[in-house]
Amino acid sequence: MTRILIVEDQREMRENLATILEMEGYAVLRAADGSDGLDLARRERPDLILCDVMMPELDGYGVLRALRADPATADIPFIFLTAKGDKREQRAGMNLGADDYLTKPVTVSDLLNAVVARMARAAQRTTEPAVTAASAAPGARIDPDEAVLRKEGEFWTVGDSDSLFRLRDAKGLGYLSVLLAHPGRELHALELEGAEIGRMPAGDAGEALDSTARAAYRQRLQELGRELEEARSHNDLGRIERLESETDALTRELERAFGLGGRARRVGSAAERARLNVTRTILTSIRKIESHSVRLGRYLAATVRTGVFCVYEPDPSRPLRWRL
Repeated sequence: MTRILIVEDQREMRENLATILEMEGYAVLRAADGSDGLDLARRERPDLILCDVMMPELDGYGVLRALRADPATADIPFIFLTAKGDKREQRAGMNLGADDYLTKPVTVSDLLNAVVARMARAAQRTTEPAVTAASAAPGARIDPDEAVLRKEGEFWTVGDSDSLFRLRDAKGLGYLSVLLAHPGRELHALELEGAEIGRMPAGDAGEALDSTARAAYRQRLQELGRELEEARSHNDLGRIERLESETDALTRELERAFGLGGRARRVGSAAERARLNVTRTILTSIRKIESHSVRLGRYLAATVRTGVFCVYEPDPSRPLRWRL
């Protein structure tokens, strides 16, 4: 699992960022100041660091200088968080070796896009061999009616005859792999999470969607609205259908999350919580796949159905044999 270190002296900001990242399946480490952040980075070697600039004692620039001077931590991707939008400040940070710069207040989409982009670049720099059709399966090439989704250590090899790429391990990819291995079979969200139905604790499991999740859903709906306008202007029917489907799904989730008077509903069972978590992580993984292969991402978006029960229903007009 990808581990991200947040170095931020403002507790509310630190916890908000951590919640968003944990919802996306990342493991989060927290530090309340630069000195603690530097110690934690050296000890834990996280996959990515998000660091505030203005902090007491040791500021973000000092943290970055120390990390880049140490061969053990010099290559860790580093993103600055700051309330300053001054271009000179940004250039100063980039000149020290920062990989990106986010200005507060940080939107959910900007945060996740920056994290995904940095991790993708870091994955490209990994010493693992490049993915090729020959290496995707020893002694075999990928035919037009085949696709790959196979875990190899901390990475997943994903792709088809057109393109192959690697993604960092994520729960959503694991769920997809299980569904693809059982085409047409409906699997309960609890089964996908590895839990046994009937042995889960009863009672209230909390709000259906917490405030951060609701904000993330609303942010995504705004993005979908803009993407729909663009797709309609280009008469891209396939993309329009996919975006409308995702819009409907997110709208239903928000409707389910609120009761009369706009009060947040409480989740009555572990099954409902599993449904929400599995749906979110699967859709996130499909979007990541689509960012590398539009064709494969759209295929999965059209053939994988999520909910209390999830299922992969192959497209009869384009059957794919999966290498898992």
